[in-house]
Amino acid sequence: MLNLKERKLDTLYHFYIENGDNLTIEEIAEGIGVTPKTIFNRYHSREEMENELQIYWRQQILNDVNSKMEFCNNQVEKLLFLINEILTAQKSSAFFFERELEMRKIFGNEPDNSFAYAVQQIIDEDKNFFIFSERVNPEIYSQYFIYVIFNILVINKNPQLIDFLLTPILTDEGVEILSDIDIERLLE
Repeated sequence: MLNLKERKLDTLYHFYIENGDNLTIEEIAEGIGVTPKTIFNRYHSREEMENELQIYWRQQILNDVNSKMEFCNNQVEKLLFLINEILTAQKSSAFFFERELEMRKIFGNEPDNSFAYAVQQIIDEDKNFFIFSERVNPEIYSQYFIYVIFNILVINKNPQLIDFLLTPILTDEGVEILSDIDIERLLE
């Protein structure tokens, strides 16, 4: 259940998703049913407002991913699911996606607030499954993984890139799991 502040931010977030970012503060205020003064009381500038929305966007995706990952069978599926959610977000919320690239927040390793940290957690959770090679440094690899997803896979949705990205860090068991997954269908 969202508290009052989160509900207000959620309303503003959905307005941005539906209407884009090329609106004036007056148009935004009217669209969410408040005055421009109310917006400036909540956020001291448009930049601050958009920064709050960006954090909210990122958190929404990560919360979605985390809640759905409990249904994944293994860490490989979790990484592929994260890729799918990122690609979906690129289509459904392009403004926030592009802004994420510009802000470079995707590479942060702050707990609960970055995509790289989510990848690092997935790899770290593998201690009992032995899907990832022990040579993998989760913190460094997570940066590389997110860079490739945001900067290469988004542009060129080639399933072979996912094999290229994951195979070197997987054990034989991990490679077998990956080969059982229809990656082309994931990228549709």
